[in-house]
Amino acid sequence: MRSIILAIDVGRSKIGCTGYEYNGLGPVTAVNGISHNIPLLAVIANTGNIRIHEVLTAIENCIDETLRLLRLHMPESSYQVVAIGFATSVMNLVAVDIYGEPVGEIATCSDACDREDVVIECQRLIDHIGPEKLNALHQRTGAPIHASYSLPQLRAFYGNENNKSMAKQIEKWQTISSICLFRWSGRPFVQMPISFSEASWTGMLDLHTGCWDDEAVDLFETCNGIVQFQYEVEDDDEEYVEGIDLLPPTVDFDAALPFLRHSIPRNNGDGSANSYWERWPELRSLPVQLFVGVGDRGSVADGGGFIVGSARPQLNVQTTDISPVKGYTMHETPRCVSPHEQVDGNNGDHHSIVLLMAASLQQAALRKSAEIL
Repeated sequence: MRSIILAIDVGRSKIGCTGYEYNGLGPVTAVNGISHNIPLLAVIANTGNIRIHEVLTAIENCIDETLRLLRLHMPESSYQVVAIGFATSVMNLVAVDIYGEPVGEIATCSDACDREDVVIECQRLIDHIGPEKLNALHQRTGAPIHASYSLPQLRAFYGNENNKSMAKQIEKWQTISSICLFRWSGRPFVQMPISFSEASWTGMLDLHTGCWDDEAVDLFETCNGIVQFQYEVEDDDEEYVEGIDLLPPTVDFDAALPFLRHSIPRNNGDGSANSYWERWPELRSLPVQLFVGVGDRGSVADGGGFIVGSARPQLNVQTTDISPVKGYTMHETPRCVSPHEQVDGNNGDHHSIVLLMAASLQQAALRKSAEIL
């Protein structure tokens, strides 16, 4: 039985999915002919808004075609899909409603943003924070106050009166990959997390703790116009609403979360039929590891965005002209790279995320063997 890993590449100019063969401790190799790409300008120039509905449709269509090619080239009983992972364009944030659905293109953020209102908001933040606190914030998050990062974009969005009605629909800000995983895993009644990698590229993550930076969150959740979809709960004839909590939990890219470690469920969390059960039969018969997304340049540059000072082994992959992908090099000192800094291996995002997934699957297998012994 051949083990197949699906690697999804969500880029600015194309969406792709490629099948790789995972051989345990051996090399990971791309399966010839098992790949599909859809050209798509995913991000709108200057505004930085993401064509989110087109992107989500393209991702699922790429998986459709990649699985079709697998069925065409391999006997059904000769392979199993064991994992799916993402290399996503950084950074990306998408506002979703209480059903986990995007509320609209305007309520999206990316590092391609260069809008005038966001640039003005950057200057307001710089003036408000002051040099000393600004430097401390930079040291914690690895990011300056810049239009490419999420904090000024989020503040500009909520500060715009034209976005007021849309803002009231927002339950959380998620990433492209976490929206996909929420859909595929049966819309479980959980807060879908995002990876340290994707969170770090927002410029709001404390790289030393793996948690959202307190000051950055405060600057976001106290900005003009901030609001969240409100759940009204009656208690002793009094109504109250929860406080603002708009950012998702953060986890390692291969976090051992039950709803991401089983096959695609037949039913959604609310009991309705999960359409992906029929659509992708390869993902329902055996446990399939669903990995949260890794930022494309982050997967190459900082070992998937792991936390500074962590003792966890990390993967440093040089992906230029690697075919097939072979060998892993571990390191312990990640680095933070700004969105505009060029990183060797940018075109090898499939390769790097596949190696991260393979290393994780190997570690899980070794742990299981140790438990048996």
